[in-house]
Amino acid sequence: VKPGPLWRQGRADAGLRDRCLSAIYWRLTTTLKRGISVSYARINTVEYNSEADADAAAADYAEKAPGEFTEAQVLLSVRTGPTTGMAVSLYPDKAAFERSAPVREARLARMKDRVKSVQMQEGEVTLAHAR
Repeated sequence: VKPGPLWRQGRADAGLRDRCLSAIYWRLTTTLKRGISVSYARINTVEYNSEADADAAAADYAEKAPGEFTEAQVLLSVRTGPTTGMAVSLYPDKAAFERSAPVREARLARMKDRVKSVQMQEGEVTLAHAR
């Protein structure tokens, strides 16, 4: 589900959000069922300067992140509002997470003109449940 057009029309609703989260949950569930183990996560919450910047950043992340964050077991991108988004990356261990830091910094440097603020959190994955 691409939220861009609905967000631009001001018609984003709980149903759209739920469909997006369901798609993300399906991807995570499918990945975990394949036996991939994750133990460390990075969560980036981003506010963009404009809706157009958010659209461009989401498209760029979808296209390039899988090739950039090669050790991530799971990459999730969630459009949380017209100018906000969240990216979650799950790694097999903290060492792999730390090796990805230079890639993250380079990505943020490329996006600096589009980004108003970034909040990054990291931590140990204490539950990775899939049905």
